[in-house]
Amino acid sequence: MARDYHSHLLIMLGRCYYEAGSFKEALNLLEKSLESTIQADDNSNLAIAPTLQLMAKVYLKLKDVDKALDLLNQIL
Repeated sequence: MARDYHSHLLIMLGRCYYEAGSFKEALNLLEKSLESTIQADDNSNLAIAPTLQLMAKVYLKLKDVDKALDLLNQIL
């Protein structure tokens, strides 16, 4: 339960960094959120989709279209 909140907080902070234009910091937090979710044995697409989607947006801002597409394909 606490791990869920931790992951959610990391996503929210990552979104803040994304909106502030600090893309590398946003990616760092989102990767930690993804790891936390996967460690909680919740590797379902529904659980990790919000993180992957935001990570794809960050990679688009960093002009890494291939990585963004890979992440979006993982959601599907």
